Amino acid sequence: MNEGIGGESFPQYYKENYFSTTDTLFYTEQAVGHYGVAGDPLPYTIRGDSVITMLLLLCFVVFVISVGRTRDFLFRQIKRLFYTQHNDSDVKQTTGELHFQLFLIAVSCLLMGITIYHFTSTWVEEPLVIDNDTLLMTIFIGVFACYFLLKGLVYFTVNSVFFEPRQNKLWMNTLIFLNAGQGALLFPIVMLVVYFNLSLQKAIIFFVFTLIFVKIVTFYKSWVIFFRQNGIFLQTFLYFCALEITPLLCLAGGLMILIEQLKLNY
Repeated sequence: MNEGIGGESFPQYYKENYFSTTDTLFYTEQAVGHYGVAGDPLPYTIRGDSVITMLLLLCFVVFVISVGRTRDFLFRQIKRLFYTQHNDSDVKQTTGELHFQLFLIAVSCLLMGITIYHFTSTWVEEPLVIDNDTLLMTIFIGVFACYFLLKGLVYFTVNSVFFEPRQNKLWMNTLIFLNAGQGALLFPIVMLVVYFNLSLQKAIIFFVFTLIFVKIVTFYKSWVIFFRQNGIFLQTFLYFCALEITPLLCLAGGLMILIEQLKLNY
């Protein structure tokens, strides 16, 4: 017995903990591992990527606003695709109209990059060297951006040598509008593939149809702008094959080589 305050006595166990350090039943807490098997992580999907979703949503909002503001310009450009321009006002564009078309070309690069990524992840069975899906998608988008940039540079160089400045400006305006229109046509089909499970086969058919339509209009406009006055069809065909078909084949071959190089070889 020990004395406490006021001379009162308390038993010894009043001052001891429930578990004493000298007690044989006292054990410190031990770390215990979790039992069971870890589940497989969900596979990566574009619809589950918040960055891509926000980017596509932003593109859609900007596209809708831009179309509303440049509606008259779009109608004029579509009308001019099917008749010959005769005055200098036909080659003039405002800064906003040019920025809108360049934005659509950037959207086209984004959509084509997403399409090629979706094709690669669906039909290529071998694992890839790059396991980061966002990085892989960025590489494909960069390939298409370089394609449009280099093709525009080649057009500018060749046309500056062989044709007049007014014809060159008119052609560049037409080419930018056609590439921008291609991006606008691809936007809904890519959204259907990503978010509504549209089959990739149907998407490829629509993509090929859109590409053929744009190339036909491009061929027609190149003949109207550069070769109609001379009446020489063969030069139009050679010009179109050299500056449209050949870069397209190089792009397709480059993508195939890139995908083969990205495959993991054991």
